Amino acid sequence: MFLDHWHTPQETAFAILIAAWGGNADFLQVLRPLGNMEMGHLTSLQTKIIPSRTDAGDAISAIVLAIHMITEFTTLKSGKPGSYTRKIVLLTDGQGMIEDEGMEQIATKINECGINLVVM
Repeated sequence: MFLDHWHTPQETAFAILIAAWGGNADFLQVLRPLGNMEMGHLTSLQTKIIPSRTDAGDAISAIVLAIHMITEFTTLKSGKPGSYTRKIVLLTDGQGMIEDEGMEQIATKINECGINLVVM
């Protein structure tokens, strides 16, 4: 299994979540935890976001991970959703293969959670 290079319990949990959806977390990396985004954060992310030199990767796995993170971050202790703007921005060159298995479930979850998905 591909979990040997994941270091924190949260990273391992993410890898297991992605594997449960049939995806591959090998090329996913959370660059910043969820929270308010300020200009300073954008500046620091500019140096971390670099184009991949391969077609390997799984946009759907990234979306599943983002849904999970957003749901956990925006759910109140009462179990009700908080009043947050929920948005996923997926940056891609569109060259990688996308498996459509489970897409209907993923789309349903995005709609249930009130998440806006933007693909660029």
